[in-house]
Amino acid sequence: MNEIVRLDENNIGFWEEHIKKNPETRIQHSLKFMKVIKETYRNCEYNYFLYKSKEASAIFPFFLVKSRIFGDRMICMPFIDVGGFSGKYDSGIIKKLVETLKDNIPKIKHIEIRLNTSLENFDKTRKTLLKSGFTEKKNKHQFIIFPSSKEEMWKKFHKHTRNDIRKAQKSGLMVKGINNKEELKKFYEIYLKEMKDFGTPQHSYKFFENLLDIFGENLIGFNCYHGNNLAGSLMMYYHNNHAYISFNVSDPNFRNYRPNDLLYWTAITWLLERGVRDIDLGQVEKNSPKGSRAHGLYKFKAKWLGKLHERVYFYWPKEKSRNREREKYKKLRGTWSKIPMFVIKRIGPKICSELGI
Repeated sequence: MNEIVRLDENNIGFWEEHIKKNPETRIQHSLKFMKVIKETYRNCEYNYFLYKSKEASAIFPFFLVKSRIFGDRMICMPFIDVGGFSGKYDSGIIKKLVETLKDNIPKIKHIEIRLNTSLENFDKTRKTLLKSGFTEKKNKHQFIIFPSSKEEMWKKFHKHTRNDIRKAQKSGLMVKGINNKEELKKFYEIYLKEMKDFGTPQHSYKFFENLLDIFGENLIGFNCYHGNNLAGSLMMYYHNNHAYISFNVSDPNFRNYRPNDLLYWTAITWLLERGVRDIDLGQVEKNSPKGSRAHGLYKFKAKWLGKLHERVYFYWPKEKSRNREREKYKKLRGTWSKIPMFVIKRIGPKICSELGI
């Protein structure tokens, strides 16, 4: 194999072996992630490519996300903040990949590659993509923490952070694992309400059901209760000692009890006990206006001692071609929270699947 080829039943073993041998691979590179998307959303078609020679080997995961509203896009990767490639590759291989995507995928109008400055080979990949006709857009930030031990983190915390955790521990909150359908359904109820308030179409329940069934130990979730009431929930992906907190929602009526502080500390200590190397806390808006919801989220994630990394997305053709799609999404967010819940339950997953966010 000295060229870029599609993943199929004849070379799937190479992909799986690459995942095992490369500690830098994350959950978005795994075939489990591919299977979840494939089995949840019919409009999303996986297009995975791989390369192997005596000098280099690499994997390149993409999904063709079809949408009549926003246009068809080839994305690396949808439904997660960061995609990225894995392995050894040079600029020549990247150029071949780009040409393969441009020439051989029918109906493709846009290519979108989601990267983060923390990723291995980011600078090399960035330069190559820009030379290949892509444009870049810095798309918010992410806090990533690199903890060494629970004790060291506790010592480095600001006293207010320690006090928030202590308050949560003393406020009668109780944490349960999301490891069955009963707990999953309770999570989905609060997630659905939170996404409506936030103005963003939600994933289907089937998406989370597939996560639970397919990911197995790679999905870790916690529900936090105050009495019989669900106060908050957290879900994270865990793979190769890399963790990513993907979903964190809470009931505003119970936020004074600090359920999110307890959920984060529970998740972090759980990961530390298993030798985690880094924990991605998800996206934040660094320059969000004070007093806004986004600013509150930024302050909450900042207190966990993370290092801020830029999220950089690359687009082909030029970024101007996507202005119309972005305007449609802005208008959608402005009206989503006003739509009746029974309508949102029906149309939300379809729009979510077409957005790929």
